[in-house]
Amino acid sequence: MAVARSAKVLLGTDETTGVTITNSATSTEAEVDMLGDDISMGYANFYVKYTGTGTTASGLRVQIIPRRISGQSYIDQLPAANIKTYTPISGTEKIFLGTFIIGRFASVAVRNTSGASMTNVSCFAEVLKMT
Repeated sequence: MAVARSAKVLLGTDETTGVTITNSATSTEAEVDMLGDDISMGYANFYVKYTGTGTTASGLRVQIIPRRISGQSYIDQLPAANIKTYTPISGTEKIFLGTFIIGRFASVAVRNTSGASMTNVSCFAEVLKMT
């Protein structure tokens, strides 16, 4: 068995260059090929990073959406562990979302209800691939 590590970006360009999500908006990004082939399996540590001016009565919801086959999401059957909700701070924060078993494809959806726009929102993963 061979083991390989890699980094994937699911939202934004990289860890320092994200997207802006306005208040009450959801950013759903295109799927990412996490493993590169259909014969491997893997785990991934997922993170989200943002800069915001949120209040304590607000929310940031991140959904990690697995995809077994390209173009076929399972968003209507997501387990509770795949949906993370946080109270954003006023400033920049990097949050560890958890470690998940991954299939070949994945995507994320990030919902902002902070009362203000969030800038530099990015979601990324550290992938451990086993072949």
